[in-house]
Amino acid sequence: VNKWNSEALIKFGHSGKDVYEDPVFSMIVEMPKDECYWKIIPQSNVDGGDIWAPGALGVATNGDDSESGLLVTENPQAGKIPAKGWVKITLNMLEYTFTFRADTKDGNQRRRLIFILRI
Repeated sequence: VNKWNSEALIKFGHSGKDVYEDPVFSMIVEMPKDECYWKIIPQSNVDGGDIWAPGALGVATNGDDSESGLLVTENPQAGKIPAKGWVKITLNMLEYTFTFRADTKDGNQRRRLIFILRI
């Protein structure tokens, strides 16, 4: 969607509560083609001007196309969403987990985490 471009990041929705009270972030986003790659970028990295600073999240194995799994911060690799279409992405930032499922578009949400895709 944004070719790893920091100017076109997509933000996750969140309740606005403290992350320890509500650790779940989600979004519904359209994958424009098959095989889109992703990583999670903290808002603090964006605000600091370096999206690849420590704190970026990904998967342990580059190209992992699992529908759920663990997020890693040490040497994070790009996960892959294999099929185009609308996808709901949910993160649990206390458990450092993610899930993906096919979905439909919904309305605007307040956002703090950033999702970056390379197509």
